[in-house]
Amino acid sequence: MALLDQVTCEEFVRNLPSFLDREVTAGDRQELEAHLATCARCLRKFHFERTLLDRIRNRLQAVAVPAALKVRIEALIRASDRDDPG
Repeated sequence: MALLDQVTCEEFVRNLPSFLDREVTAGDRQELEAHLATCARCLRKFHFERTLLDRIRNRLQAVAVPAALKVRIEALIRASDRDDPG
């Protein structure tokens, strides 16, 4: 993300998923947080998205994954990692 002086609402929304997942640099995080401090509309969107993600995560934790399915998924991930040239 190449931020100049201030983050626009469009930039904030575009980077919101990465921001919520803590996948932005410290500098970008600071810029995005500064935008939140001054933009009520983006702050509402941030709170909505964060609450939605928290609720989804809580629901997923409540679901018991069958052991056989977990083994299959882990095997697929390992196979994918081996096939990934990067």
